[in-house]
Amino acid sequence: MEKLFKLPVKGVDCVSCARAIKNIAKNYSDIEIIDVDITSSTITIKLENGYNFKKLNQELAEFGYKIITQTYELYVSNMDENLENFLKNHDLVINFGFDQELRIIRLEVSNDVSELIREIRNLGYRCYLINQEKSIFDIEYSERVKELKKLKYSAIISSAIAFPLLLHEFGLNLNPIFQMVLAIPIQFYFGLYFIKNAYKSLRAGNLDMNVLISLGTLSAFFASFLHFVNPHVFHHVYFSASGIIISVILLGKYFEERAKFKVFENLRSLYTKKPKKVLLETNKEIDIFELSEGDVFILKEGFISPADGIVVEGEGIFDESAFSGESFPIKKSINDFVYQGTMLKSGYVKVKAINVKNTIFNEIIRISRYEIRERTKLESIADRVSAIFIPVVLTFAIVVFFFWYVFFNNFELALLSLISVLVIACPCAIGIAIPLVIARAINIGLKKGIIIKNSKSLENANLINVVVFDKTGTLTESKLTISSYIPEEHLKYLASVEKLVSHPISNAILNLYKGNDFYEVSDFEYIKGEGIKARVNNRKLLFGNRKLFFREGFNVDFDFGYFIEGYGSFSITFENEIKKDAKVLISELRKKYRVIVLSGDSYENVRKVCEKLGIDEFYSNLSPFEKADFIESLKKNGNKVLYVGDGINDAIALSKADLSIAVSNAIDIAKESGDIVLFKNDISSILKAFSISKTSAYKMRWNLFWTFIYNIILIPFAGGLYFILFNDYFNPIWSAFAMAISDIIVVYNAIYNWKD
Repeated sequence: MEKLFKLPVKGVDCVSCARAIKNIAKNYSDIEIIDVDITSSTITIKLENGYNFKKLNQELAEFGYKIITQTYELYVSNMDENLENFLKNHDLVINFGFDQELRIIRLEVSNDVSELIREIRNLGYRCYLINQEKSIFDIEYSERVKELKKLKYSAIISSAIAFPLLLHEFGLNLNPIFQMVLAIPIQFYFGLYFIKNAYKSLRAGNLDMNVLISLGTLSAFFASFLHFVNPHVFHHVYFSASGIIISVILLGKYFEERAKFKVFENLRSLYTKKPKKVLLETNKEIDIFELSEGDVFILKEGFISPADGIVVEGEGIFDESAFSGESFPIKKSINDFVYQGTMLKSGYVKVKAINVKNTIFNEIIRISRYEIRERTKLESIADRVSAIFIPVVLTFAIVVFFFWYVFFNNFELALLSLISVLVIACPCAIGIAIPLVIARAINIGLKKGIIIKNSKSLENANLINVVVFDKTGTLTESKLTISSYIPEEHLKYLASVEKLVSHPISNAILNLYKGNDFYEVSDFEYIKGEGIKARVNNRKLLFGNRKLFFREGFNVDFDFGYFIEGYGSFSITFENEIKKDAKVLISELRKKYRVIVLSGDSYENVRKVCEKLGIDEFYSNLSPFEKADFIESLKKNGNKVLYVGDGINDAIALSKADLSIAVSNAIDIAKESGDIVLFKNDISSILKAFSISKTSAYKMRWNLFWTFIYNIILIPFAGGLYFILFNDYFNPIWSAFAMAISDIIVVYNAIYNWKD
């Protein structure tokens, strides 16, 4: 049996780190690195059953990578060997130990322990948490804050020391000895950040940015001593280059890490909305993992809901801005739905827990942090370029050095060109160009009530030219009303079969039938996309669209209806209420896109809705498979298709589109097939979701284009083209500024100026 872990790892800074970790993992036949995400600093690994996790943990630590874990102690009064077997095969458990005498389990996990405790209790064990320490998010947050502060102060202090060296470059004449004195602490204290990482990288059989910077700055520092040996051969000292390069690149590195920290901070701020304690209606306070579905808990002012549930008493004003996109207070009373993680701003309510485990809140955490993200095509391109980038740069730098030294006998120009090429290369910018945009898109989406489940589809957004909608539950409310008359006796037959299925039409029939008495049903068959056939009260019954009737040999002239043996065939018409803002949405989309509606409903119902919305192209009486075939035909004709559906019922069509958006009820979020899921059944968010997709697609392409062009132009420039054009040396200091600017531009484009 295999185990899958997604773990936060300290020290994962760039794509080269990702390759280094994969190289380390190659030493083990029973481990597979599935993914390394440099933006969230996480690795996804697959382990064979029985694998000793400590082994990998220690190996990574030797190379400077630290897996961030949290240790908990649990008291289990009825502990036995079956519990040990359970923990051995649990995905959340990284390592554990037993104290049989004290009946204490010491667990090392990389995730929240609450769900694990709930599972242990469900197995019948009396389990209690001894030490309620910080969450894994709090530990990771502390680690990241510490590293970011260290990087910030290093950048500031080294820049202050390097400032006289910068003035020297602009005309202030500093004694070479004084320059060396200023450069030493920068090179061997603050620059140790790069030297250590370079050593770590080389040990793992990898080349990264740290290797380039270390080689470049150390070359500048030690080569400057040649001036003291023979000033006629080496006319200048370049201690200033060593000091300024490190200071400037530290500054650029700080902005890069700060951007990644902001992405994590947004996720952590969401996680802190999950309370640790719950107050039951009996006024007994329990841990959150003790809460069960059906329990009634109390929310007072300032309390955060520990689960999804229904208000059973009282009323209050809730703040759902943390992850629903609603920035204004929302009033809720009896029978209203309350989401885990939302805060009661005022009032007093009792809530019956409906969903404790698979809440929308937990699903967002899983998708944002622990879901294995499929890499985009642009990321794959960037990864392939990064893999060969540094070896190519190193080779080019060496060739440049020998070219100027061997053919032109100019050692100083050769050395400066070598240093400039090493320093100006921007592998980090290439590595973060795409992941940072995706991470930012996911965070912006969460704040607007939009969950991006498949980041790979984002790059297709700018190519979309056809938008296809489902009707019921997407453009119209899922609730249907019956506009035609159905005799009470007929209604009893229909209700007897409709109570066996879950569908908007079923709900409409059951809402119309007020009785509690039903007929016996046999030979029941639900035909997806067509309807139901069965025997009810020993009479044959058909209920569905024209396809069902034709299949059964009936020639009818209506789109939807029913047949009851002994009574005959009858048509039924339904009415949908068009969703708020649907007309505005369609009007905006039609300005740029071809808009189509695909529906399983009758022609007349679909025509009425589309007429009200101003949609000219629509198709009715379609099964889910026919919808999927229609989308495939659009794609075969060269179209890029966005499909918007109600999630579960449109799973096939959603999966076939280039980009799919599911308009969903939050309770079913984990089941949805859409690339993007709207947290609330709010059609106005479609434009926001589409805008996020289009903006991220644009930013990904722009970032990748920028980093490629930047390196293609500047590396040859630093390698001697500048000297050829202007007959002057290219100062390595400007290479450092150029590299830092490249990082800052990529980070700025990824993080800022997103359209609402």
